[in-house]
Amino acid sequence: GTGAWASGGNLNTAREWLKGSGTQTAGLAAGGRATPGDNAGNTGATELYNGTSWSESGDLSAGRNQAACYGTTTASVFSGGYTTGLVTTTEEFGGSSWTAGGALNTARRLFAGAGTLTSGIVFAGAADPGSTAETETYDGTSYTETADLNQARESVAGDGTQTATFAAGGGGSSHQNKHEQWDGTSWTETTELNTGRDNMGSSGIQTAALVFAGDNDPGVKANAESWNGSSWTEVGDLSSARKGISSGGSGNITAFAAGGTPPGVVATTEEWTVPEALKTLASTNA
Repeated sequence: GTGAWASGGNLNTAREWLKGSGTQTAGLAAGGRATPGDNAGNTGATELYNGTSWSESGDLSAGRNQAACYGTTTASVFSGGYTTGLVTTTEEFGGSSWTAGGALNTARRLFAGAGTLTSGIVFAGAADPGSTAETETYDGTSYTETADLNQARESVAGDGTQTATFAAGGGGSSHQNKHEQWDGTSWTETTELNTGRDNMGSSGIQTAALVFAGDNDPGVKANAESWNGSSWTEVGDLSSARKGISSGGSGNITAFAAGGTPPGVVATTEEWTVPEALKTLASTNA
């Protein structure tokens, strides 16, 4: 079947540069900035999604934006980001509240994460003094530096597992269409996106992924692209173009996009679903 975006329940707190984890029917959105362009508006608000509506849960210990988030609604990791400067802070979510976790080795923002609370990975980002290619893995206690991306960049989209991750798009000096895949040891460049952009949302694994929204001159995009393991295909656009969203989902079959900007900060949620295709099979005996 052909996928499409549909309206979902609005966030309780409209914001930009939030991050998310989980699936379309069990999603999480945390952090962000409730005032456009102003870090004084940083929030630690955390909300859980059941596929219909968002409910408020325990806040992060401190508001921050442009972090990395991965895991599930009962076991998520929220690392790095920006307060009044770059931070290495990690917090772990147990289903209702956040507790302190192991700090990043490299403070950064505008980066991506994938995997689980006890087997996670983060990569790329804006560090000091600029874009980084650094990759770190997480074991539920501490982060360990490992092999770098082939190209340093920030504002990437990515998802997957600690041993099978993708990193798509990104920015820095330009809006990029780069796509790299991680096999647990090293990154390999592969088929590029059709539309180069940064600050996208993402859902999926190395062989079945979806990226959507983002930023590319001359403006914010509503584009979505589906990955089947060998090529990217443009699919249905979001109803509204935006960047800096919270996202999650199950590959290129289901996904959610919540919050973001512009104009202003929004609470909008959209859901991507590919309907099941039904076929009638006839059986004959030889």
